[in-house]
Amino acid sequence: MRDSFHGMASRRDAIAGCLLVMAAACGQTHGGGSSTEIDPSGDRGRAGSVAAGGGSGPGASAGTGASAGTGASASTAGRGAGRAGSAGSATEPSPGTARDAGVPPVEVDAGPADPCGSDNGGCGNRARWTCLPENGAVRCVDVDECARANGGCDPVSECINRSGQPAECGPCAKGYAGSGATGCSDLDECAQTPDLCGESDRFACVNNPGGYDCLDFPECSIDNGGCGDRAQAFCLEQVGAAPLCDANECLTDNGGCGDWSQKRCVDRPAAAVDCKARVSAIVGLIGPAFLHEDGSIDGWNLNFFPEQLSGSYTQVANLGGVFCGLATSGSVRCTSDGYAPAGSDFVAISGAGWHACGLRSGGAVACFGDDVDGAVSGPGSSEIPATQVAAGFWSTCVLHYPGSITCYGNDDAGAISGANADTSTDFVAVFAGADVACALRADGSPMCWGSDLYGQISGVMEAGNRFSTLSIGYGTICGLRADSSVRCFGWDGYDKVNGPNAAGSGVVHVNAGQNNTCVVWNDGTYRCWGQDAVLLNDDVWARP
Repeated sequence: MRDSFHGMASRRDAIAGCLLVMAAACGQTHGGGSSTEIDPSGDRGRAGSVAAGGGSGPGASAGTGASAGTGASASTAGRGAGRAGSAGSATEPSPGTARDAGVPPVEVDAGPADPCGSDNGGCGNRARWTCLPENGAVRCVDVDECARANGGCDPVSECINRSGQPAECGPCAKGYAGSGATGCSDLDECAQTPDLCGESDRFACVNNPGGYDCLDFPECSIDNGGCGDRAQAFCLEQVGAAPLCDANECLTDNGGCGDWSQKRCVDRPAAAVDCKARVSAIVGLIGPAFLHEDGSIDGWNLNFFPEQLSGSYTQVANLGGVFCGLATSGSVRCTSDGYAPAGSDFVAISGAGWHACGLRSGGAVACFGDDVDGAVSGPGSSEIPATQVAAGFWSTCVLHYPGSITCYGNDDAGAISGANADTSTDFVAVFAGADVACALRADGSPMCWGSDLYGQISGVMEAGNRFSTLSIGYGTICGLRADSSVRCFGWDGYDKVNGPNAAGSGVVHVNAGQNNTCVVWNDGTYRCWGQDAVLLNDDVWARP
């Protein structure tokens, strides 16, 4: 019985082995999952193509009773094939893997070969030559090593490119020692050659990279060049020679200018002295101009360079650095051509900003300069005779008989419309400035229109204020009182409000500018406060 049972078990194992082979074949043909070739030797189970569909069962079932080697390979392939099949994808063998017998390899067209791809196209060392494909052949181009970091040579030396060879470093540039290959250093010619520039007390040798400069020694900077006291003589530099000592002629008899209280001598090095009369007025928003008691005009232009208007004048106007004066003949003259209007019947002139206006003897107004919003063309169109004209920065106001006013120009701050809406006829003076227009009545009470950004309008119009004249600057209004003191209101930048407010009495003129406020006293002296006060106060008539 045992023998019979043992025989049945052997036959069972044999049948199981046959089923294993049949299951693998069925999975390849009908399962839609995977196919696996079973190598009897048990060392090869190559994965074939996987088609869409499912069914991992046959592979797994076939492996349950399989013998070692063959059965394990089939089971593993079956599980992998089942997963791939359920995913519904198709997988091709990667290049280089085994293919099913009878399937030809895929041919790939690589295109034309790069003629420079192999061995730099036969051009040689890539550091020396560049291979360029050209019409199926190659062209070998020399690499310019000097184009990059000067070929490794010192920056102040010459790099010499050589065809197909390393670059060659030339000598160092003039003024340098060393070599281009190892490095260049600056030569100090001044230290190597004493008195290279000549006499050491006349010239100073200054070494520079690659050279040197011979600078005239500033003898006047040491002990006034041997000229003595600076108040007695002025030292004048002479290139390559001893300085000249120019005596101060003003120290003797006021330089011949006469009474020192009326005119003051200004020493001009290597030139005749300048007799400067007392100051009577200072005008202008930018680059103030000075009118002196003798009718002369000087001052600073827009760039704060000294400028002078020749002749004798009774009034001065400043158009942003262009000076215009009312000559004693009644004509208007300016420091720049093309500004002044024709005629010799002018009785007054006013200017500020970029334009000026003149009042003719018959009451007509003639303005000239930049016509901003009708500030120039507007006043001349009126047929009503004028008794006064005031030019502001970009506006013009006219006083008509018996006391009404009309203003023209930019109205962004409401100065123009505000003044024109006032129907009063008792004004005796009118003033124009930056974004502000003002007028005075016979009792000295002010009325102003426009911007009160810094409290300049509300300040000047405080109850009880009385003024003989006004001056309008940037954010500032200044007035001259009956007791000859000054009162300014508004923006105190650069101390241009508090400074003149402490000027005391005896003031005969006040001018509020862009960044400066200046006053003139009855003795012809003056003082300015503001951004350019140091420059403006550098004058013989300026108070310390």
